[in-house]
Amino acid sequence: MKKYIILIIIWVMATIITGCQKPEDNVVDGAITFFPMAEESFVGDPMPYYDGEKLHVFFLEDLRDGAVGFHPWSKFVTRDFVTYEFSSSLIPVVNELDSPERALGTGSVVQGPDKLYYAFYTAHNSALSPKEVIMRATSSNLDNWEKDRSFSLEASNQLNIDDFRDPYVFWNAEAECYWMLVTTRLNDDGVIKRYTSKDLTTWSDEGVFFNALGDGNLECPSLLSYQGKWYLTYSEQWPTRVVRYLVSESSEGPFTTVDAGIFDGEGFYAGRPVVIKDKLFIVGWIPTKVQHKDIYGFDWGGNLAIHQLLQEKDDGHLRVVPMDIRKKNLSQHKTPTTVSESGGLAIYEEIVGQVVIEGRINYRAGTSQYGFAFGINDGKGKASIIVDTNRHEIMYYNIDADASGAREPQLRMPLKQDYNGSFGFEMVVDGNVLSLYINDEVAFSTRIYCMQGKQWGVFSVGTPIEIENLKISYDDN
Repeated sequence: MKKYIILIIIWVMATIITGCQKPEDNVVDGAITFFPMAEESFVGDPMPYYDGEKLHVFFLEDLRDGAVGFHPWSKFVTRDFVTYEFSSSLIPVVNELDSPERALGTGSVVQGPDKLYYAFYTAHNSALSPKEVIMRATSSNLDNWEKDRSFSLEASNQLNIDDFRDPYVFWNAEAECYWMLVTTRLNDDGVIKRYTSKDLTTWSDEGVFFNALGDGNLECPSLLSYQGKWYLTYSEQWPTRVVRYLVSESSEGPFTTVDAGIFDGEGFYAGRPVVIKDKLFIVGWIPTKVQHKDIYGFDWGGNLAIHQLLQEKDDGHLRVVPMDIRKKNLSQHKTPTTVSESGGLAIYEEIVGQVVIEGRINYRAGTSQYGFAFGINDGKGKASIIVDTNRHEIMYYNIDADASGAREPQLRMPLKQDYNGSFGFEMVVDGNVLSLYINDEVAFSTRIYCMQGKQWGVFSVGTPIEIENLKISYDDN
């Protein structure tokens, strides 16, 4: 089915979202969920570990309860990416003002030669010096953990002792030893340090492994081998909060950027890759917003988000694609009904609960902007995602934004230079979280609080576009 529309957008800048209070409803309770979170907390910095049968996603649990200690290690477990089991505070904080473990930071889990599981984690207390120290805990089953008080690793004097965190530990078969990558700083640059070990206890300092030649911290690093390529990933703390990746033929490097070298925009952070049955995924989180209102900026912590990645064999480029299992777990599938065309929008039925909206947009030469509007009320959208093929970027506005760019977007991300007049899309919505997949290339994730229970729409600016094969999958309960 094809639909042709030409929509000259006149956006009203004065209408601003007032926000909806605490409508975070992607709760793990055994039901289907695409972006899980626990009932009384939020997700930060996931640390995936696949045991051969189940994916264990350890994460920093953001309780926001005002306690002295914060961010214990908690866990989701899934077999299918749509149902999750939740366990809280598997590795707890110490609720004391002067404890090095007043807060826990990111780390990783690895199985040792003794078949025990080792969790290397960051102990954090901003009132101490050093502020951050790497510690570890052990477990025989990934559920019951005991802190190992005999182990700690501090930054050397050449490093910034207050930025020393996010240990990523793995067995490097190429080097025949364990590697640990650590986020730290050297001479005001954010760098990734490398340590090596044969036994997970005695570690040798191997110097700086990677330097992006900038002052931003390279958070949550990881390094893994997948189908003949080595992938180094990290999250850029500033100036742009995105997850970046580089490719090499060897674990030693050199590492080069392929295409834009990103998976998603600033609405997706702290992504760590994991291989599951020969398939590659990136596991991160989508933040909440301050006061749970669309008009404010992003907060720390939110919902778990997982993207599937496909590898281009020639250069190792990774494409971000949606997972079909989400649509398969929605019982109803139909072509959305056009409600009306009002104020420059082709308006469709309300978004309710979990939906997957997919289709293809064919655009003509000269078309510059088109996209999706959300939270429509009285013919006006309160939020929009705009694709600009001239500027080669995608943007999110959390107000009624002028499509010409008179107001700065809250999010923006580069797109592939040329889609040759046509691209497919799939929008995955669960509660107030949305991930938009473009042409099986990249994802663009964000949070829209007043999306639920409101109509959505499609628009173009100035020239016609063709919407083809539009379909929505949903549940009617």
